[in-house]
Amino acid sequence: MRKLYCIISICLIITVTLILYFKTYTLDYELVYKCSYDIYDDAFNVPWCTVVDEKYKPFRDTETVVNNIDYDFDLSNYSYVITYKHELKSLNYKLTNPKQRIFIFFPYAIVGNATLSASSDDYIYIYRIKKMNLTDDYHGSDSCTRYA
Repeated sequence: MRKLYCIISICLIITVTLILYFKTYTLDYELVYKCSYDIYDDAFNVPWCTVVDEKYKPFRDTETVVNNIDYDFDLSNYSYVITYKHELKSLNYKLTNPKQRIFIFFPYAIVGNATLSASSDDYIYIYRIKKMNLTDDYHGSDSCTRYA
């Protein structure tokens, strides 16, 4: 009987772990700043990107991303998503889609999936999210961006 409980427990732990690992997590975000796009220097042409704490060793230099944006980023408590010419409609991620891993299984830098407004305007939008190492797919930003 004890052996049966042990087997059931192991199967249950594996099942729960797999469900959590393959789940799509939706991030809450808050618009904190909006400014005119004409202040932006096209250092890289992406529809959105993230600004994260330097301890995460981000793929893009924070100074390049926030170039000419007059906003005080609180990177010790939050991470930020910057969208260019489109409003953010939803933001999610999966642990199965990391940019970097610790060991083999543990994601370190996670690729986010953004849904942006289909209509284009002349603004830059800055959204605050919980502090995490979220990034866009800088090699193929279209793979992590949808328009609705």
